[in-house]
Amino acid sequence: MVTAGYFNADCDGDEMNQHLPQTAMSQMEVRHLFNVESIYLTPQAHRAGIGLIQNGLLLSYLMTCKDVFFAESQKEFLQSACQYGLRDESMRPAWSNPRVQLWTGKQIYSQTFSPGLDLSKTVDFPASKLDVAFDESIPWPEWVRQMMHPSESFVLIQDGHHCAGRLCSKTVGKTAMSVIDVMVRDVSRRAVTKFLSDV
Repeated sequence: MVTAGYFNADCDGDEMNQHLPQTAMSQMEVRHLFNVESIYLTPQAHRAGIGLIQNGLLLSYLMTCKDVFFAESQKEFLQSACQYGLRDESMRPAWSNPRVQLWTGKQIYSQTFSPGLDLSKTVDFPASKLDVAFDESIPWPEWVRQMMHPSESFVLIQDGHHCAGRLCSKTVGKTAMSVIDVMVRDVSRRAVTKFLSDV
């Protein structure tokens, strides 16, 4: 589904036919055209041409909310669902007591990122009734205001760890300076393949 736009398929009943190439030259051409790793950046705008859509986008948005926690059995289920496996199987829980241990959605989602991914981006979410104003009498630095804001509009990823913010189409979609765009440029195309497969 992620690559459907590249082939001009809009999923409304489109049909794609595949022909078996006969000559060595046609086989090389098909290998180049159908190689997903070669189309991560669009040649026209030199930005991400592939991004998460539909279920992957919804999962990213819901899983990276501040109030999302997973028990150990849920964490293990998510680990088993990842095709390439998680980066750090022994990550420490965000909250622990003698009876239960909880991991945040951001912690688990971070495991799909490759080390070396650094991204900071402010996303404009519509104002909601939950937005609260900071106490203006306290001289908060701007980065504290952004990071602690209830809308989670400031996304911060450091060395592959999702520290703050809620992921949305502007951070994992087909936009400039998205996770995929930065990962292709700074980490590797193989890392993008693993990310897209695991999400």
